[in-house]
This record gives sequence, structure tokens and C-alpha cells, in this order.
Amino acid sequence: MTFHTIIATHQHPQAALAYEDCYCYDEPKFNLIAEPLVHDATHVIICALIEAKLCKSANPPKRIALVFTEDPEHETFFDPVNPVVQLTYVKDEDDYSMYDSEVIHPEKAARSAGIHDLLTELPLVPLCPHLMDYFPSAPKDFYVKITPIEN
Repeated sequence: MTFHTIIATHQHPQAALAYEDCYCYDEPKFNLIAEPLVHDATHVIICALIEAKLCKSANPPKRIALVFTEDPEHETFFDPVNPVVQLTYVKDEDDYSMYDSEVIHPEKAARSAGIHDLLTELPLVPLCPHLMDYFPSAPKDFYVKITPIEN
């Protein structure tokens, strides 16, 4: 079982103007600085945090840890507080792998997100080719635990 962790910053000081309101991450191992989790990905992250009652939409956490894996069946992956989003591959579009998203944990956040999904459909989450820095090919399903680090 492999876990990957990235630390992302909302309004990263080195983000391109087009991504100033997105979460961006630095990954020195791959020579990346302020790599954006583009608008729809940031939207899904913030919605999951809101559903878990960890932030309000006007004030998302400044920094978050994203722990992702293809196999979440480990006792340390799920905790009572932090949301887990399941991403399911839908299609390729341009250079992106497009994923559907669903909050699956904690249960109360998943129920709340499910109600919201009935009212408004979340956009597909575009994941750039840097996803292949962590996986040999676009995974059919993978899971992301979102943990606020700093408000």
C-alpha cells in the first residue's frame, strides 16, 4: 500500500495570476513550484472541508495536506474528522485526466455532500499530467484525505 502526500497552499505566493485563488503545491522532487490544483479541484477540496465542518467557504484553510492512495484500506487513512474524497476516472480531455468526485468520509459529511449533489452537480475534477508523477497510469479510482494544516 502506497500513500503519497502533498502540502498545498491556498493563494500560493508564487502562483500564476490565473490560479491565485486555487490550492497550489510545491514538489521539489519533480522541480514543481506552485503547481495548481485547478479551479474545479480546489472547489471540490473546499466543498469537502465545508461538509466536514472544517471551514467556511469564505475562509478555506491556508495550507492543507492531501494524502492519496489507490488502496485506502488501512487503519490510519480514515480518521474521525478529516474528509476523504473518492475520485473515479471518467475520461481524458486535452492533457487532463477527468475524475468524478464523491465525499465518502466522515459519514455525516458524506450524507451532507450527497444531499448537495442532488441539488447541484459538482464539476469533473481535472488532474494534470503530473498525476503520473505518483501513479504509472491514471488510476481508475483513488482516494484523497484532506487535512487542514493552517488557517
